[in-house]
Amino acid sequence: MKTVCIYDDYSISSGSGVGTFLKDFAQCATQWKDTHICMIMFRTNVEEFSICMRGELEYFLFPKTFCVNPFEECEEICSLLKQYIPDSDNTFFLFNYVPCDKLMRMTRNYFSLSKQICVIHEFSWTTPLLGDVTLFRKLISKTKEKISFCYEGIIELYRREAEQCQMADRVVCLSEDTYDILYECYQVPKEKIALISHGMRTIRKSFSEMTKRKWKQKYYLNPDEKLIVMVGRICKSKGMFAYLEAFKNVLKYDSNCRLVVIGDLCNAPDLLAAAGKAVSKVTLTGRLDKEFLSYWYRMADIGVIPSYAEQCCYVGLEMMSYGLPIIASDGFGVKRMFPDGLNAYVAPIGNRRNPKEFVQNLVDCTLKLLSNSAEQRKTKNNARRILKEKYNFSEMAEHYKAIFMA
Repeated sequence: MKTVCIYDDYSISSGSGVGTFLKDFAQCATQWKDTHICMIMFRTNVEEFSICMRGELEYFLFPKTFCVNPFEECEEICSLLKQYIPDSDNTFFLFNYVPCDKLMRMTRNYFSLSKQICVIHEFSWTTPLLGDVTLFRKLISKTKEKISFCYEGIIELYRREAEQCQMADRVVCLSEDTYDILYECYQVPKEKIALISHGMRTIRKSFSEMTKRKWKQKYYLNPDEKLIVMVGRICKSKGMFAYLEAFKNVLKYDSNCRLVVIGDLCNAPDLLAAAGKAVSKVTLTGRLDKEFLSYWYRMADIGVIPSYAEQCCYVGLEMMSYGLPIIASDGFGVKRMFPDGLNAYVAPIGNRRNPKEFVQNLVDCTLKLLSNSAEQRKTKNNARRILKEKYNFSEMAEHYKAIFMA
């Protein structure tokens, strides 16, 4: 019997790509022969530590009050788990966050025979550096004395991430860009790295033009208005503020457009303030469940992924599955999902310190795609073909099975 223990921080993964991945992974793992799945969940809403079964999964639920940071204060956690989880070479621990070196080290202390698998869903440096790989490489090549004070925290987190990757038995990455960084900058041997992209199960049915108009009317929208959709956290690193500036310029040429932003509203006041006079052409929905999100995908005319860095974003896969024409950046990881002219129009970021070039490139891509129905059909068809070939759920499941069932 194999035991697969999945570390999850409920406060982070709930509603995020990590949470989606863990649901998919658990669904895959429950199909493996003689395998017991344990979900170890931190910062949940229970009042005290508890263990329960939900279907085929066993849940170890830690309350928010158990400790402030489970990735730093982890000895009591591992000591408690030791009472219920066997220590053997058939026990696996799956780590999904960075930095996670302290939890990995403590887990190794208590479960010395177990295997540790680390999945890289993001690097700690990509958000503060806006995915600037050139700057990152320069920083890690410098001696400690030559690093500017403002970058010291980033370098410390990088060192902890590197140690985390060295401790792991296998490191799973979701993007070719991440594979290169792990090998070249984190010194992870190639034989230790597994490149496994996320997978989608099905191609979604899109609305006909007539149905799309009817649904727009149901949502009290002008049926002739072109909908441009962005999905995700409202933050600078997702490129949302850059695209908002681009959208304001698009309106000067084509005022019959609406920008729909779907996701958590934590920075919504800043986004609305930045919209200025175009605020009436911007709709914020907040976070939506899958059913309501699917309606917006089907009503939309264009999907936008202007992120400075991604790994293998589910939003991109969802947009491709619904056949949305896509505008994407050439950010870290993003460019691997969306080759220019194939399944998306790509807007180069250029100088990250001066977003004017990026904004103008986003404007150009938007106007070109809005006005060219032939290109819309081409990117839609290519996106669905690539989704089947490269992001197949069954293939993803087989790759993970090969790691855990070897």
